[in-house]
Amino acid sequence: MRDRDIYSLFQKSPVICAVKNLKDTEKAASSHAAALFFLSGDIFSLEKAVNLARQAGKLTFAHAEMVEGIKQDRAGIRFLKERLGLDGVISTKNSMISYAREVSLLAVQRLFILDSAALKTGAEIIKKTRPYAVEVLPGMSAPYFSPAAEEAGIPLIAGGLVKTPEEAGLLLQEKAVVAVSTSSKELWNYR
Repeated sequence: MRDRDIYSLFQKSPVICAVKNLKDTEKAASSHAAALFFLSGDIFSLEKAVNLARQAGKLTFAHAEMVEGIKQDRAGIRFLKERLGLDGVISTKNSMISYAREVSLLAVQRLFILDSAALKTGAEIIKKTRPYAVEVLPGMSAPYFSPAAEEAGIPLIAGGLVKTPEEAGLLLQEKAVVAVSTSSKELWNYR
């Protein structure tokens, strides 16, 4: 999938299921969401969850630093792609984003935007790493980061602390925001 395709992917279902407990994979896989972010698990349990999600036609991503049994290096990233069959990874580490791009995994750079210094640093990071998309946390910081994402031409995902349909709708009005990632199961079928 090319970077520009992310806009059409999330146009009909702009919520990404952030799966914190793999027991919720079946519910996430049967949702209207186009993608799942796996935020826990190990290399054994994640394989089954990824297969279930892929059978349901979902894009699958795992947070590289949160999967037990994966070393944060090139071989770890290759394992996520070749053995687990993931479509992409989420990471806060620039090196992991680079490794993911090397093996043609969709790389989502996760940034914590807590103040104006983090905003500036985050803008510099995405210009350097050129991820498939950038996810900012907390989600309500997305309007502040939207100009930087738009300038860099990188799709923006608002994640974390998005709990209501009203919050999701407000965030999705931002020009650069293509999706909202949330662990709130009540939003997994938001359209």
